[in-house]
Amino acid sequence: MKFSTRNSCIQGLFLLLAMGNFSAQASMLCRDSFDTLRNNMTNTSYKSFDQTPNSGWRVLYNQGCYLEAAVLIEQYKTMTGVQQASLQWHLFQNYAMAGKREKAIEIGEALLLSAKNNPAEFLWVEYIAASVAFLKEDRVTLMKMRNKLAAQADFFPNKMNLKVVDSLIDNVKSSYRAAYQQ
Repeated sequence: MKFSTRNSCIQGLFLLLAMGNFSAQASMLCRDSFDTLRNNMTNTSYKSFDQTPNSGWRVLYNQGCYLEAAVLIEQYKTMTGVQQASLQWHLFQNYAMAGKREKAIEIGEALLLSAKNNPAEFLWVEYIAASVAFLKEDRVTLMKMRNKLAAQADFFPNKMNLKVVDSLIDNVKSSYRAAYQQ
């Protein structure tokens, strides 16, 4: 079902209000940036919205407006029909960064159902599983996924993701944002 731009914006604003962060707590900068990006996103390509530094949702992310970035991603998906796995991953990350643990877990678990290691040596599924395990406070799975990444750390993306997972482990009692940004 297609939603109109107006309905999509209303739904997004309702979601923000329901989560209790948009009105009084959100900074003017976050609101202004969110509004500007939302108003221009129907003309924004997937590459520009999701894959380009300092563009699309990353503008909000770089300002620390994680919840607004998540809502913007959801609205972009609804308005454009783009359903790339990377959008789901960035949606997961932004909800986790915003402290919306349960929402992030829900998205991460759904992402795991369709995620594939492609190429085979890229342990993407294990990285997602480790990130979800951190949010679920499941240290057994977190360590299991960490060890799988470590065993394949000669492949550069796994090496980079292993650094993140090690930071999650080292900061296991911290928020996702604090652990991820270490």
